[in-house]
Amino acid sequence: KFHNSKLSVVEGNGIDLNCTALGVPPPVIFWEHDNRVVEMERFVGTSVLILDDVTSNMAGVYTCIASSLAGVSRQAEFK
Repeated sequence: KFHNSKLSVVEGNGIDLNCTALGVPPPVIFWEHDNRVVEMERFVGTSVLILDDVTSNMAGVYTCIASSLAGVSRQAEFK
């Protein structure tokens, strides 16, 4: 299931982006920002991308990606 959301955040505030993916085998979740991998720990099944003290440089498309031996799925986009 693909979910696309437009979110607005006031500069200086924070936001949490949540992603859950189910499958067999359980998928590993990672995030992209404007098609570039966000450097952070990869999680199995669920992940929260925490953006603190947001600036205009952080604007763009954030995509949750779930990957397993069964394939890759883009789970959500937050613009």
